[in-house]
Amino acid sequence: TEGSDFDTVLAAYTGPAVTALALAAEDDDGGDLANSRLFFQAVAGETYRIAVDGYAGAQGRVALNLNLGADRPPNDGFQDAERLAGRHLSILAVNFDATSQAGEPAHAGSPAGSSVWWRWTAPASAPVTLTTAGSDFDTVLAVYTGGSLAGLSRIAENDDASFVDLTSSVTFAAVAGREYRIAVDGFGGEQGRVVLSLDQEAVPEPPPRLTGFGLTAAGFRLTASVQPGRTYPLLAADGGGPWVLVTQFTSPGAEFNYLDPVPPGRPVRLSRIVGP
Repeated sequence: TEGSDFDTVLAAYTGPAVTALALAAEDDDGGDLANSRLFFQAVAGETYRIAVDGYAGAQGRVALNLNLGADRPPNDGFQDAERLAGRHLSILAVNFDATSQAGEPAHAGSPAGSSVWWRWTAPASAPVTLTTAGSDFDTVLAVYTGGSLAGLSRIAENDDASFVDLTSSVTFAAVAGREYRIAVDGFGGEQGRVVLSLDQEAVPEPPPRLTGFGLTAAGFRLTASVQPGRTYPLLAADGGGPWVLVTQFTSPGAEFNYLDPVPPGRPVRLSRIVGP
């Protein structure tokens, strides 16, 4: 009812008579000033009854505006979730004119009203943090797995990041190769500019380790588990003596073999690899 000159309330219904109405959506002050604004998923061929009233009986000039989905965000529906890729990203979006869907769950305890959706496949197994910091309205944020609204499993959700921050933040342990569905909505159906940021922690690199060794006529044969392309120093100590550098090697693969040419008759030989 933007443009009306009094405090309005607005509701949409289906049903053939006043005594048989089913509420589709309602709003008091969701628009500018004291005007009303509501959103719902219209069904083709369905007749909707629209009522405008004044809050506490207020009266005045009514301006009624209707927009049939022309400006809905492209990722309004679960099935139209926008794909995200990477471990560190920040995107801008809006949920103006976004709607909810039949069977859509409440996000962080707030009934779905103006949700937009993303999908992200974790490139690695490591904790990931999602936030809506920088958004200009009171957001709710939820993360799910599942390929349909009816089959969603909630992974994490949040309404307010803190008592004074009405944006949202979640952290969860992502599993490599698993697809996650991300929903951002406005608390109570609020709408505005969305800033969605994703940050996945670095995956710890496993340390190098010696996995096999054996004494041959030519010396000690060592096998090491390493990271391809990394350079490692190989150290050795004879009979409890100090560690000395034997060689440095760069492995082309995940396993490296080296022959340490120790002359016969040497005391006990210890070897170790130091990580980069």
